[in-house]
Amino acid sequence: MDDEYDIAVVGDINLDLILPVRNFPSRGSMEYAREMIKNHGGVGRNIAIALSKLGLRTVLIGAVGDDESGTELIRELKDNRVNVSRVRVIKHMCTGTILVIVDEEGERTMIGHRGANTKLKIEEEDISIIEKTKHLHLSGYTLLNDDIWESINMLMRRVRSLKTKTSIDIEGVAEHKPTLLEEMKGFFNYVMAGENEARRFTGEEDPETIGLTLLEKMKAEIIALKMGHRGCIIATRERIFHTPSFKVTVVDTTGAGDAFNAGFIYGMARNLDLKKVAILANAMGAYKCMWFGTKNFPSLRNLIDAFPELGELAIL
Repeated sequence: MDDEYDIAVVGDINLDLILPVRNFPSRGSMEYAREMIKNHGGVGRNIAIALSKLGLRTVLIGAVGDDESGTELIRELKDNRVNVSRVRVIKHMCTGTILVIVDEEGERTMIGHRGANTKLKIEEEDISIIEKTKHLHLSGYTLLNDDIWESINMLMRRVRSLKTKTSIDIEGVAEHKPTLLEEMKGFFNYVMAGENEARRFTGEEDPETIGLTLLEKMKAEIIALKMGHRGCIIATRERIFHTPSFKVTVVDTTGAGDAFNAGFIYGMARNLDLKKVAILANAMGAYKCMWFGTKNFPSLRNLIDAFPELGELAIL
């Protein structure tokens, strides 16, 4: 049916201002950037576009301000075949904006203002669309919004009664609202997490122990623990394994975690073996690191050209 989608993504939509620097400034000091790169970002936008480029029919639920940046972001999403019918334009609000400082090793440090993203609430029209999708991915940052718990709780209970698969990245919420995250145990099939936030949330240090603890705390089917250049840990109730990263020249890590998530969701949607899903997710994250900003999410052809072993492993 025309009104059905493979994936519904709920998450932030932002303008990123990227400043590459040779030395990270100390407090109270000044450092000049080599250039300023204006880029589109936000977890919701990033994952939606990455999934669309991989060939999945994607709808994004999010919010932008009534400013030039919001207009540009909506146009870009449309150009990338993402359905934006549930992207709100919030009057008298600015679009979310993130200042991204990137050092010589490609590591980024961010200061953000979520702007219009904070006004997103899940409405009945959103739920009606989500109920027609095969998979719902929720950004943890969305759970930081005021008065959103009741609508998210209703959404997840309705979706879980269907055959729709669900996933979340615990970014943001694990650090700022950990008790709320614990109330959502059993809501998600797949839980993605960055190593640092997962370590703070679980209180564990060893990556495998973090994965298993998170699996128990969230009552999930699968945990994907992202460890940057060290690859990822995948944990289920039956097994746990490590998958190494792809070796690339790192230019900018901004959006690499979102690219990983998109690869993981795509692999699960295509019913790949879990080890192949992990390899694909790592490839997506590595590909993103080779470019500044988040404009260069790959197509399947781009991935095979960059990492021929994906074709040899019959992953794509």
